[in-house]
Amino acid sequence: MADWLKVRQLGRRRVVNLRSSRTLRVAVGTMLIASLAVIVAGCGGSDGGSDYKIEPSSLKPVEGTDLQQVTLTAQGADRLGLTTSAVAKKGEFKVVPHDSVIYDADGSAYVYKVVKPLVFEREKITIATVKDKQVYLISGPSVGEKVVGVGAAEVYGAELEVDK
Repeated sequence: MADWLKVRQLGRRRVVNLRSSRTLRVAVGTMLIASLAVIVAGCGGSDGGSDYKIEPSSLKPVEGTDLQQVTLTAQGADRLGLTTSAVAKKGEFKVVPHDSVIYDADGSAYVYKVVKPLVFEREKITIATVKDKQVYLISGPSVGEKVVGVGAAEVYGAELEVDK
């Protein structure tokens, strides 16, 4: 029998005395770690079905187009650091931040307008000029409509289902 464990007989009961409190802490700690390892190992397994996963975005076709409406979760938008701003008017032009503009493979320019909170649709724009991080538009969303600024490229990637 180990010298750190002392067992004495009291009638029909056995009483276990540990020699030091440090030894007791080590023994209890070891049992806890072993128990947690078994619990954690059981949590990672699969029950044969698909693993549950929350997607940061979802898509819905926009009728009459080949575009998709992109809906982000609040956490997805936060992770992107997504910002929006209203389309402004300067002279005869509509103005959006440079961060708002994305280009497709054909070189066409777009912005993502905010349909409702966390829901975005891509809209084609015609650019007149770019000056001081502002893009002057001939055509595009109406003045006052909100468009995505920072995060527009990531919304575009979600629409195209990049990395799926």
